[in-house]
Amino acid sequence: QLLAAPAMADGKAIVPEAAGVLAGAAGVAWALARSARGKAEPAGGVAEAKPDAPLVSPIGAASVQDAVDWASTHGLVMRALDGFSVVHSPFAGTPRKIPAEAFGLAYELGPLFAVLADAVRRDEEWLLSTLERTADVDPFTGRLVQLARLLRERDGAQRQTTVLGILRSDYMIDSRTAAPAQGPTAPPSSVRAPAGRLLQVELNTVAAGFAGHSARVSEMHAALCAPAAARRSGQTPPTSSAALPAGYSTAPASAAVAAVPGPCFPAVRKAASDATAPTSSGAASSPGSASGAEAGGLAGAVATTASAVASFGLPPNHSLGGMAASIAAAYAEYGRQRGRDASPPAAAGTPAAPVVLFVVQPGERNFADQRHISDALERLHGIRVIRRTLAELAETIVMASSAAEADAAPAAGTTKQPAFGSPLASRRLFIRGAAAQGRASAHDGAASASLASADGSSAGPWTEAVATTDPALARSAEEVAVVYLRSGYGPGDYGGEDATLEGSAEWRARTSLERSAAIMCPNVWLQLVGAKKVQQVLAQPGVVERFMGATRDTELLRSCFAGLWSLDPEELKDPEALADARAATDRARADPSGFVLKPQREGGGHNFFGADIVRALETWSADKLRGFILMERINPDIQTAVMVKAGRFAVAHTVCEFGIYTGVLGTGAARSFTGEGISEASEGIVVNATFGHLVRTKAVGMDEGGVAAGFAVLDSPHLVA
Repeated sequence: QLLAAPAMADGKAIVPEAAGVLAGAAGVAWALARSARGKAEPAGGVAEAKPDAPLVSPIGAASVQDAVDWASTHGLVMRALDGFSVVHSPFAGTPRKIPAEAFGLAYELGPLFAVLADAVRRDEEWLLSTLERTADVDPFTGRLVQLARLLRERDGAQRQTTVLGILRSDYMIDSRTAAPAQGPTAPPSSVRAPAGRLLQVELNTVAAGFAGHSARVSEMHAALCAPAAARRSGQTPPTSSAALPAGYSTAPASAAVAAVPGPCFPAVRKAASDATAPTSSGAASSPGSASGAEAGGLAGAVATTASAVASFGLPPNHSLGGMAASIAAAYAEYGRQRGRDASPPAAAGTPAAPVVLFVVQPGERNFADQRHISDALERLHGIRVIRRTLAELAETIVMASSAAEADAAPAAGTTKQPAFGSPLASRRLFIRGAAAQGRASAHDGAASASLASADGSSAGPWTEAVATTDPALARSAEEVAVVYLRSGYGPGDYGGEDATLEGSAEWRARTSLERSAAIMCPNVWLQLVGAKKVQQVLAQPGVVERFMGATRDTELLRSCFAGLWSLDPEELKDPEALADARAATDRARADPSGFVLKPQREGGGHNFFGADIVRALETWSADKLRGFILMERINPDIQTAVMVKAGRFAVAHTVCEFGIYTGVLGTGAARSFTGEGISEASEGIVVNATFGHLVRTKAVGMDEGGVAAGFAVLDSPHLVA
């Protein structure tokens, strides 16, 4: 009953005929979608549960314990509240049924949103104008805008124009009313899609988490659920090695991703069978060939994995391998730039090679998800990772033209910053004392405390946390090639709402990172693209077309926009738009259940629902309201799910949200756009690869959906017709 999807013909992935599908992960996702469309799913596809239906667990307690043990032994864990021990991350006991066509469409949208996001971050004048009034009333958005203006005005053309975006576009499938079928192979508009519309919740442009854990959950469900389904059907289950995502092959996973030709469009409009991906030796090979798989390329790994899991409806998930490969591509681009401007850096894997910097939060509980990525970078690409908080970086980073100059710089925290407008080559980023990093790290939740034995006696040499550092190591500087932000997306990361660029050590550190020659993931401009205000403005008529032209691509993007309304009457110059926004607020006052009030925040737990929306609309000042947007609430189908947390499980009526990861490496400088089309928007993009997914399930009635925030559990998709 759980995994009843029939086998695909000959056990092979069907070549996607639809235009607009990325070769590799997206291609196989769409192939699985086309396969599922041609087969009848028992009980009409996605089974919808009624909230008052009896709850029956589809798996037993023994199976839950097997899953908990698997999670604990495979790193699907998070740090416990005590700061030392670990517990398994919350997860669903069985995969989530998701319509294959909607899932394939979400994969197709990935590279389109990547092109749009890269174009918007480059159109700095438009972005600043769009956020101007929001920045006046939202302090955190105001600080980001202030930083962006500072960099633009003071460093001018001497800025790092290459930016890595690791985006995650989150969706729900609205099931309230039937809607026209979507996608490149959609039937005539008169035909209705019973599963409803695919609607975007938001586009995450900074710290899009759970790529590591999402891959783990997919592995767990393939390992524990598919064999059971195979026993019932008499088929051969996927082997553990075949079910591993690309990031766990024995060869570098960056071959296919790092060498994706740019711009990706219109080349991406080819069918997956026509696309080629260079192997590690530089020779082109078919995505499904043995050489592509052996090279660890995403396309080859997807094709080889697909045949093992497709017959059970479990699509392969390359979120971890794709994340590492995207960062490795930015690392390679930094080396290319260094070789052009001066001497190339030491090769990856050598002692003098640059490092990748993970900027993390103090007391990070979701450490394992991040460690999976750093482990993949070191193990598969030979790239070393250093983790630091913004506060730590304020005392240890130096901008200089060479390591020798960085070593000779004054004491950390007192280094004079290079002058604004100075050559970018003189602002290479170095971390002082990286080699002296202790084994107890505050950002991983460790605390300075005595370790005692069970009977309370002294723990000997572990009684106190004492750090002794060789002075030479403390001064030794290491060059940073890529800065990957896993913090910095909320005011709490900088000392609070009132912290200023000049007065906050964390803001000073962020400013130095942005001014340096290191490639940011993301930079402040791309982070601003993820603001809810930008999402709302992009949904207005003609705005997406400004960047990408009036094409089928823009129609496809618009097809997934939910209702979004501004709460700032001053910016609604068009009478029709003003009337529409007022009608939406009137409906929200009358029935707030159909809406969400969203601020400019990331991380979960910040939205307003129900009576709180009415209270806000009726009592808040106009200035406060304009820092928010009003969004149509999406109502996905309800399914029964087993939710496992802290070793215990509960059966609940649930809904789900799923996100699609895309890596985009853009090298284009700032410019304005005139709507010439996709070729103009994709100028300078050298990597654009959609590589994995995240599924989160939450109980009905739970408004928020963040796993790290404690509202949801990690899940994986089971594609159905």
